[in-house]
Amino acid sequence: MNEAIEAEAGVLSATTIETQLLRLIRERLHVEVVDPESELFETGLVDSLGFVDLLMILSQEYGVEVDVSDLDTDNFRTVRRIADYVVKHAPTTSQP
Repeated sequence: MNEAIEAEAGVLSATTIETQLLRLIRERLHVEVVDPESELFETGLVDSLGFVDLLMILSQEYGVEVDVSDLDTDNFRTVRRIADYVVKHAPTTSQP
């Protein structure tokens, strides 16, 4: 499913979200993540302030509000895991 069809259906795939997140992290956090499986925290690409900014991006771009109980670094270790989290927790839009 391409991005336009996904948007029309009100659903985004994890792969599309990965691509978007890589771009958003580059543009807003000024961090170049070359692989969706790169460890964000262990490699120092994202620090605690960057993580707060990342949570804001998830809220603003995808409507995902991260519950305190979900603040396990395992959920946010890589762009791929973040994309999976967004797919599971983003509100869906309903079509008439």
